[in-house]
Amino acid sequence: MTMESPPAPDDFPESPAYRPPFVTDPFARPRYPSLTTRVAMGVLVFLGVFVVLVVLPPYLVHVLNSNGVPVTFSPGNLVYAGTALAALSAAYYGARPTVAYGPIGIVTDLSELAYLYALYLAAPYRFSLNGFGGSASGVVAIGWATILLILVVGSLIGLARNIGITLEDLRRPGERLWRTYPVR
Repeated sequence: MTMESPPAPDDFPESPAYRPPFVTDPFARPRYPSLTTRVAMGVLVFLGVFVVLVVLPPYLVHVLNSNGVPVTFSPGNLVYAGTALAALSAAYYGARPTVAYGPIGIVTDLSELAYLYALYLAAPYRFSLNGFGGSASGVVAIGWATILLILVVGSLIGLARNIGITLEDLRRPGERLWRTYPVR
């Protein structure tokens, strides 16, 4: 009886030491996207985040300034921080099937928190809508603090998730790959 040799360790970014009980083939490996696909998708992620964090904020600052609303932060700072966050987001996506995924996610989430904190300090504005038409009356108001608090909560949840991923990858290397990229 001849056995096939297992694939070379270089074929996989992470050696799956853990094998789930439902996988009976001794040579089965998780099927994750190729490096080319991950790089292409990382570029798309970069472009999307770049537009949202680099192109859009300076335009909004320009619109606010032209309408007489003073803005206390420089659009140039938004460009630098947004470019860094876009690059981190692309790296985070590309590193998904590797052990670096969790640590890159932690750095990305901490950078997002710093970005949101800087915006929080610089944007003390409040929006309100008075009256709702008809016989109803009232005021709906939402401030930047509320909007940024919601975004901060999302970043904190992502930070906790990435800490968990990092600890899981350290404790049981390869286990996450079987759930993220199941054998077909």
